[in-house]
Amino acid sequence: MQAYTYHLAKGIVPSDLIENNQVHTNIVYSTTMASGTHEITTEQAYSNSEIAHQCPLSGGKSVYLARTLYYKLHPGELYDDEAICLQEDIIFRKANPFTRFNNKLTVFPNPTTGIITVTASNAVIEGSVIVYDIAGKAIFKQKELKEINSFNIDLSSLHNAIYILKVFDGQTELTTEKITIIK
Repeated sequence: MQAYTYHLAKGIVPSDLIENNQVHTNIVYSTTMASGTHEITTEQAYSNSEIAHQCPLSGGKSVYLARTLYYKLHPGELYDDEAICLQEDIIFRKANPFTRFNNKLTVFPNPTTGIITVTASNAVIEGSVIVYDIAGKAIFKQKELKEINSFNIDLSSLHNAIYILKVFDGQTELTTEKITIIK
């Protein structure tokens, strides 16, 4: 199996960085860990090091596999993905810490007969609510939510179905909830 997997991977001609990383890390993984050999050669470690030190956003998921394999020779090595990506002019988009981590939203009752309540641990400032049907079409919008901790939404005009509710604070999405209406 090991030789078969190795030759399959060797026959792949990668067209970009992500594919090249996948081919290389798959070859190293299939000839070592997957075959029960838990030792990698210096050459394999060196080439894995090159992949391990890439930005995961440009190098793909194989960057993480390369780091795992490279760890066998260099345990404890840390990677600062933000700094690595910045060298490639790639900037991580970070969530707003106020809304994402400090503002817990609760939607109840669910399932509902039509009227739901949304409560927030912190005030929703300049918020809005959009409800989508299962096909992704916006069927309900409520705007002008200003500095409130709790509000009701009347969905009683909608048919029995599953809907998606999204709550926003400005342009930042606070939560996405599946809502079931049963009358």
